[in-house]
Amino acid sequence: ADLVLVDDADGLGADELRTFVRDVHWARTTRTPPPRILVAIRPEKVPAFEQIAKKVFDVVELPPRSTAALREQARTMLGWVGVEAASPGSYDRLAFLAGGNPTLLFLLCRALTVELSREDRRRFTPHHVESAWEDPELRESVRDLLWAPLQGFEGASDTLQVLVDFCDPGDTLALDDLTWAIEETIGERQP
Repeated sequence: ADLVLVDDADGLGADELRTFVRDVHWARTTRTPPPRILVAIRPEKVPAFEQIAKKVFDVVELPPRSTAALREQARTMLGWVGVEAASPGSYDRLAFLAGGNPTLLFLLCRALTVELSREDRRRFTPHHVESAWEDPELRESVRDLLWAPLQGFEGASDTLQVLVDFCDPGDTLALDDLTWAIEETIGERQP
């Protein structure tokens, strides 16, 4: 094949990713002409690929989905299961909360359908969207989606904890202050 498409590589662990990289290297060095290999992953998984496979892959980031595209995606996904908005702007709110991330939109729509099933409803209001957004299961899924990939990097957990403890949302922390806060929290690191 001239082109190999690999989807859903996001679920690969570190050992599986190393095996995958070896297989890609083998395919590219044993075939003439070498096949082009396209790997689709979520943006938050790019650092894991770059850490293990430096310079093996070229990264082409696609821009976040627009609000209009996410609004239509939400309307379509919810429509598949027979759910529709009861008030104008509800799909816009879903798209806004997803922030350009289609996976986050999917998780939010799933939480919304669970919320509606508790009330045996097929039409949702802004209240239902907010309840779904605050759902603990959704929060856990979002945390896994966005933060779990960072945990593979040494010191990431400590850095995130310091940012949560020493910063208000939207504030910045100078590198010197961050370094000081990490040392105060966990002690000075030895090189």
